[in-house]
Amino acid sequence: MEVDYTWDTVWNEIIPRSVRSATFTLKNTEKLDYFREYLANQGYSEAGIIKFIRTAVVIQDKNLEETKKTLDNYIKLMDTLIPVMYILFGIIGFIVSYLLIRNRVSELAIMRSMGAKKVYVFLSFFMEQLILFLIGLIPVIIFGLIIPQYFEYYRVSLGFFIVSYLLGTGLALTILGKADLLDILFTKD
Repeated sequence: MEVDYTWDTVWNEIIPRSVRSATFTLKNTEKLDYFREYLANQGYSEAGIIKFIRTAVVIQDKNLEETKKTLDNYIKLMDTLIPVMYILFGIIGFIVSYLLIRNRVSELAIMRSMGAKKVYVFLSFFMEQLILFLIGLIPVIIFGLIIPQYFEYYRVSLGFFIVSYLLGTGLALTILGKADLLDILFTKD
């Protein structure tokens, strides 16, 4: 391709008589680097670098970069908070189950004083807590069936809560099962 450089062309390239502009909106901002490479390969000028095509394309991506940095900071924050939330779920499950059993200590003592074996008392209270827990789990299961794609987000915390709740119940029953029967019966809260 031959280019005839006359004074008129040079004058238009150095001092343009009219300014044309265009706005591009990329459907996927992750491909911004590919767009830059495409423009560079086509010979478009950049800010401060004049190339074969004297038309410069300025990509104003400052807001995009700032938004990306902000989102990256939020993602890092969430990555640090997720283990803390798992620990809190575990503690809450443990404490709730422990307190539910601890408040029924007189019932445990009465069953024991009537001749029930420790194993039967333990299993009775544990199964009761398990049934109550499973009833409370029904809305979570329904939600998981209705919107299964969200189950991935809360399945680990749910599993951690289940294990902690059942461990708390078992520990509370074990501790109360080892307590002296007369102390339990004659101690008032």
